[in-house]
Amino acid sequence: MMKRLLVLFAAATALFAACNKKYDEYYARPDDLESPIYQILESKGNFKHFLAAIDKAGYKNTLAAAGYWTIFAPHDSAFQVYFAANNLSGVEAMDAAKCRAIVTYSLVYNAFNQNRLDDYQSATGWVENAAFKRRTANYTGVYDAKNTAGADVKAIASNRNNNGAVHYVAADNNNKYIPYFMTSFMTGKSLTATDYNYFYPTTTYTGFNVVDAVVTERDIPAENGIIHVINKVVSALPSIDEYITSNPNYSEFKKVMDRFQVQFVTNPTVTNNYRIVTGSSAEVFTKVYASGLAFSPNNENFLKLADNDGQSDGDQLDR
Repeated sequence: MMKRLLVLFAAATALFAACNKKYDEYYARPDDLESPIYQILESKGNFKHFLAAIDKAGYKNTLAAAGYWTIFAPHDSAFQVYFAANNLSGVEAMDAAKCRAIVTYSLVYNAFNQNRLDDYQSATGWVENAAFKRRTANYTGVYDAKNTAGADVKAIASNRNNNGAVHYVAADNNNKYIPYFMTSFMTGKSLTATDYNYFYPTTTYTGFNVVDAVVTERDIPAENGIIHVINKVVSALPSIDEYITSNPNYSEFKKVMDRFQVQFVTNPTVTNNYRIVTGSSAEVFTKVYASGLAFSPNNENFLKLADNDGQSDGDQLDR
């Protein structure tokens, strides 16, 4: 009896080992699978500054592992120009917040090669050559503000126009969008290099530009997305609300807006999340503009019918 049990045990062990080997082989990493974005940039050798910014921003784990991203990666020469223009000695002279702003604005949700990048993701399917913006990982979140009484508060921007009922949706981070300009889109809209240069007069239009940068290498595949190399460090523009708040030339206008068109409304959901993450006891308020305005100046995608509707028109407003 014992001998029979030993034989059965040995057979079961061998069968399990064989099955386990087949399982490992079936789910093993394919030999031809590309490395993740971070490792590919590292292997190329001319993205040292961008990688240092990624490290400082806390995004190494995100870009060195699984995911599904499009990244517009500025090479080292682009950063040298950026350092000179901003009187910086290097990434070491930048704080984590600045690095995070650059990295997250270069990072687009989902992976798009050049052929797909300018296709609009509508509710009914792809619309070819109809998009010139994508939603990035860049957003402000909770920030320090002064309420209408002049008191210091923690605030978050409304992410919907105030229709009298809904002015904030918890699942929406109010992300900023990055614009790009491609031949197929421009031709379809009867636009030319002249139109592009009206906004970016110092940049040559090449048929694939990202903000005021030129794409110098495209469609580099990675395990977790697609890389497009750009020749300039690009930064997100402030929203209208952010711009008039930071610009003293609009201080009187802002006072009028704050007095008659703004209120700070308690946001229980964000307050709870903020307290969990930070350990703070602070209350967070949504900065809400009046429903009589055509749109909310702090809503990045100001019509906001869906997450992707800012891809194909001017529904995302900057200054």
